[in-house]
Amino acid sequence: MSTRMLRFSVVAVMMVFAAGAAQAQQAPADPSSPEVRYAGQYDRLVKGMDINAHQDVPGIVESTIYNLVQCKSVFPDKDYARYVRYLQETAARQSDAALIYKATLASMYLRYGSPIRDGSVFDPSDHEKAFKAVADQLATTLLATNMR
Repeated sequence: MSTRMLRFSVVAVMMVFAAGAAQAQQAPADPSSPEVRYAGQYDRLVKGMDINAHQDVPGIVESTIYNLVQCKSVFPDKDYARYVRYLQETAARQSDAALIYKATLASMYLRYGSPIRDGSVFDPSDHEKAFKAVADQLATTLLATNMR
């Protein structure tokens, strides 16, 4: 009898998961632009970046740089001049070559890059993917500019 009950429970759980998956597939995508969806979060994001800009912990510095790159892609029309200065100062005072590279890359992206609309680039667990996308975009932009 317990085997029959176990089988019934497993089948019931599988049906619940299948129904949830089917419903998730039928949910319409949000048609609004990222600027509209995340408009309320911009002020909180800027506040957090301002606080983190005064930290010297390498992980916090890297996350702040990553958030700036992501912010530029979501809010391309905002003014990033003070963050460009922050990135230049960060690159000048760092001893870690990876952070110097990322800060310099982000600084160039904030000045010359166009928004990256591919949301899959911004995986919070893989910052390297976002920085590679930025480097590729800047390399393409600079190559196209030099060929004219």
